[in-house]
Amino acid sequence: MLRPKTFREPLTTLLLSFHHHHLRPLTTAATTSTATTLPHPTSPITPVNEAHLLRVCTILYQQQNSPGSKLHNSLTSTPFHLTHEFFLQVCNKFPYSWRPVYKFHQFTQSQPHFHHTSITFNKMLDVVGKARNIDLLWNLLQEIGRLRLVTTKTYIIALKVLAS
Repeated sequence: MLRPKTFREPLTTLLLSFHHHHLRPLTTAATTSTATTLPHPTSPITPVNEAHLLRVCTILYQQQNSPGSKLHNSLTSTPFHLTHEFFLQVCNKFPYSWRPVYKFHQFTQSQPHFHHTSITFNKMLDVVGKARNIDLLWNLLQEIGRLRLVTTKTYIIALKVLAS
């Protein structure tokens, strides 16, 4: 049983006394000029074409029980720009249905220009976990481990699924 932790000092005193030299406050570009000169520029999130997203999700839904080759051919003949954001949006369209998301994952593995990140894997794990497909969850966890994409969020998702 977990017991709540009681502090003898007020929380604000504890937070103010918690000071490390390697931690610094977050700043915005408006407050400092160094924010625009990052050593590793981040790529902006490109907006997803909603018509393409709807078309891909329709194919995934209608052909989720079809053989993989038919689904692959349908997705290949459909024009869309596969990005990490696009993959995440597909996952958002099927929050409790693992099959369309997993079929899309299988399709993305055949695309040479697309490589999953820990964020895309974790989103897929979340959908598979909500659908209570424990066997697939375990297989995906092993795949994430082999690819060395495991993060703290991965553990949290897995533990939440297994604890429920």
